Amino acid sequence: MHVLFFIAFPWWRMRKAPTRTGAWVIAIAVAVLALMAQPTPAKAVEVIHDSGLTVPSAQYLAQLFTLHQDANEQPVGTKIVAFPITTASMVPGALEEPISIKQPVWLTQPVFFIGADERSKVWLQGKRDALRSAKAIGIVVQAASYEEFRQLQLLADGIPLAPASADGGLAQSLGVSVYPFLIQSDGSIVQ
Repeated sequence: MHVLFFIAFPWWRMRKAPTRTGAWVIAIAVAVLALMAQPTPAKAVEVIHDSGLTVPSAQYLAQLFTLHQDANEQPVGTKIVAFPITTASMVPGALEEPISIKQPVWLTQPVFFIGADERSKVWLQGKRDALRSAKAIGIVVQAASYEEFRQLQLLADGIPLAPASADGGLAQSLGVSVYPFLIQSDGSIVQ
């Protein structure tokens, strides 16, 4: 929009003070730009189509959230994420029975889902070595702030984590309403 304004009204080429018309054009352009700069409230994700084969994109984006050597530097990916991360359709808890997803062909590697709650932290500590050897990637479905997400990253000790809500069909398509859990390469979901 800024470029269009400069192209449409090249005020820098004017040799004398702007005329009344020129002043109005500048005033209107400034008002329009000011309105465009106003922050817009975040909207809920709108599902346009769900084939039932929903794939979590976090497994592909996890590298954006990897911690840097400099402990004070925030990973690039977290700068574009709006915290808190919430998943209304999932709560911390235990799986009642073994579950398996129908078509695990989309899995490039095992994926686990955790939150910043105590149950998830204990689970992550207990499974950390197995998750690392399986080259699993974690999706953090609940974190109130970047600081909580960072604590999970430190606890994961190098295992890639990405913040993402499982609302919008993913939790329902997996048939899971509790976390933490791991989806293994064969499609079985275990705690």
